[in-house]
Amino acid sequence: MPDSNIPNLPNLLPADTTGGDLLYVTHYDDGTPTDRKLVLSAFLQSNNDQTLAGSLTLDRAVGTPLRLSFRSGGESRWAVERTAAAETGSNVGSDLIVNAFDDDGDYLRTQLRIDRNDGTFNVFTPFAAISATFSGSLVANGSVRANGDFRVSRSAGSAGALNFATNGATRWAIEKTSDAESGSNNGSNLILNRFNDAGGYLGTLFSFSRSSGEMNFFGNVNIFQRLVIPDGTPASASAAGTKGQLMHDEDYLYIATADNTWKRAAVSSW
Repeated sequence: MPDSNIPNLPNLLPADTTGGDLLYVTHYDDGTPTDRKLVLSAFLQSNNDQTLAGSLTLDRAVGTPLRLSFRSGGESRWAVERTAAAETGSNVGSDLIVNAFDDDGDYLRTQLRIDRNDGTFNVFTPFAAISATFSGSLVANGSVRANGDFRVSRSAGSAGALNFATNGATRWAIEKTSDAESGSNNGSNLILNRFNDAGGYLGTLFSFSRSSGEMNFFGNVNIFQRLVIPDGTPASASAAGTKGQLMHDEDYLYIATADNTWKRAAVSSW
């Protein structure tokens, strides 16, 4: 069955072609598949360069792995694999992984896994990104190193977080809030949240306002170095000020007990 779109079979087929994976090679004309298809109940291997002017489909029953292997001297080095994870519904199962193999062709480690149901990208080794964009979650079980910007991007009104977890349970999260961006730099503020041993939300420790730069702390603050209070003197007891604001001069310590309301206490040497 000669076909210029099907590779040279003697260079592709092993001596034993019994059993194994199914391979479908389909030719397309203007994006429409034709009925010219080659089905092999055998493993496909090639020791030569081959060009396939069409699509290559690997198909195997659910619950069994299906892989594309890269070898050196007959020994596996890398494999891109559809996992044997059962398809239990809701697009769960048949995830995609990349495995590395040692010099003897034995399994060394899983480099990454992409979950089919939600697109989560799991990295199991140190990861250096020169340029990469992830449309779903990025889960790193090793180091992630970026040689450029590391960006978490979500639409306005949607929260985006950098999570720190232990055994899959969140412990800390630095988060861009879901506050609406209503103009004048309002919305999309920054917070730090803490979580319990089960990964449940415990509370927000501090927040930053994007519009004003104001920082709010929601727990005790221990200062182990100097706390420097700005030098200044309110023009009057009703001068502009924010509740809780502090100022001092050589004679008084001033505190705003309410917005635009100041009180003072005398200071002296001893």
